Amino acid sequence: MAIAIVTDSTCDLKPELVAQYGISLVRQHILWGTENYLDGIDLSINEFYQRLNEAEDLPRTSQPSPGDFATGFRAAREATGADEVVCITLSADVSGTHNSAVQAVELVDFPVHIIDARTASLPLGFLVLEAAEARDKGLSAEGVVATVKASLSKVQIYFTVSTLEYLHRGGRIGGARRLIGDTLNIKPILYVQEGAIAAKESVRTRSRVIKRMIDLVAEAQHGQVLKRVGVVHGMALEEAEELAAILKSRFNLEDVYLTNCAAAIGVHVGPSVLGVAYQLT
Repeated sequence: MAIAIVTDSTCDLKPELVAQYGISLVRQHILWGTENYLDGIDLSINEFYQRLNEAEDLPRTSQPSPGDFATGFRAAREATGADEVVCITLSADVSGTHNSAVQAVELVDFPVHIIDARTASLPLGFLVLEAAEARDKGLSAEGVVATVKASLSKVQIYFTVSTLEYLHRGGRIGGARRLIGDTLNIKPILYVQEGAIAAKESVRTRSRVIKRMIDLVAEAQHGQVLKRVGVVHGMALEEAEELAAILKSRFNLEDVYLTNCAAAIGVHVGPSVLGVAYQLT
């Protein structure tokens, strides 16, 4: 029985990986003034961040509707000849996306299994890749779901932003309210805790933040094997490449995923976001 893998566009997987693993994306909506853009389709990532950096009117996001997901499920099933669909969404604590996917199950006449990843960005992408690998090993849909759920606690992202303004405006700052943030050149290190964005700690200067994020990965590893490591950024390619090189050397890695932060996330974290994501075995 073939299985189609579906996720939303906040997974931050590069298009070539999406194509390689036969993953289907349901796009978030970027609402900017009177315009409604599909994340990653109607506005290039460079155009988005350039405009975000300069615009006075900030965009908003809107989750895919149940109808969007139902359409995505049908398209994924038809494209792959699948009997069932496994859909992994970003955390229900930061978006209504998961709820839309759950509602969409009632709109189709084939089995769909929905998983709340309890995270977003590359950690979500890593879980999606885990699902695709499990599928390709011949596991059943139930086996794929079990594999992903067993990996939920093994992914994490540490990231920093140039300003907390975007998180404040979007109402997604959670436990990070206690951070000093923009004053005294104190930079926050944020992560995902129990499905929501939370404060890990604050560090003075961005260069020290980057070093500290690397150390946090080492502390989390604690003798375990790093299966995947990635760097995600918004308009910070030079920093991201330097960070990826350091990670390769520090952890003796053959490859580090390097990707842009999706517009649907960039709306809430702002330009110059920089993060390190990992998956433990």
